[in-house]
Amino acid sequence: MAAILFFNHQIAFGVVIAAGNFSTAILSCLLTTTTALTRIQSVQGINQELIKLQCVRKDKSVNNSKNIYSISTCNLSYSFKNGETITYPDVTIKKGEKVLLYGDSGVGKSTLFKLILGKLHPTKGKIIFKDKKGQIISPDYGQIGYIPQDGILFPTTIANNITMFNGRLKKMLSSIIRKNDFEKDIAGMPNGVDTEVDLDVNIFSGGQKQKIILARNEIYDFSIIMADEATSAIDAKSSYRILKNLMSSNKTVIVIAHNLNSATKQLFSKKIYLANKR
Repeated sequence: MAAILFFNHQIAFGVVIAAGNFSTAILSCLLTTTTALTRIQSVQGINQELIKLQCVRKDKSVNNSKNIYSISTCNLSYSFKNGETITYPDVTIKKGEKVLLYGDSGVGKSTLFKLILGKLHPTKGKIIFKDKKGQIISPDYGQIGYIPQDGILFPTTIANNITMFNGRLKKMLSSIIRKNDFEKDIAGMPNGVDTEVDLDVNIFSGGQKQKIILARNEIYDFSIIMADEATSAIDAKSSYRILKNLMSSNKTVIVIAHNLNSATKQLFSKKIYLANKR
């Protein structure tokens, strides 16, 4: 329309340009709106599923980990996609026990941890959590301290990596660092606990990384600690001191480890051996 009016000498060329820009803006807005509507429609199904899951979560009785007085496996097995199946013995771990979980490589120690934590679902059998009265309860997995083999550090200070930015926990840093035999390491850092973790430049040894992650879990005072090879990169003497401090608590502690010396093994009140029964 603007072009017709221009060629009939009824409007200036600048008005044509303005009309073109206005048209482009309208088309752009329409395209954005259409794209947004398409995206909304495409995720409606997912939103409905999330709402259903939230409703199920609210209906279930979820309990704090401090209410867990026993963890049991019953007829438990897990099958992988390649067809291999791991079968576990029936075991019970009681509140306050210090358990060493060991066995040959590939027997499913780490898999058992993931089953207990709800990260994997059993192919057969179940994990049973009970309270003090022997009633079955649904645990709050977020209240269970889990230290995986490949723990993660974040690009911030050592202090923030331990407290996870919770300022109220800073007053506990010194004692937690001492309990995890990390004092000498910190003394050698350029800025102590304020030393920055650079993910591109590796300035920490494997053992130092493990000590930071151990300290992170301990400072949050979980009543249940599950550690998967958490001291594998730490020397034997330091590992002994760290585990001894952990065992002196009233926490329920389950540790996956191998090649521990006899003195360290004696720290555990219970030992569970997993054999290869695939």
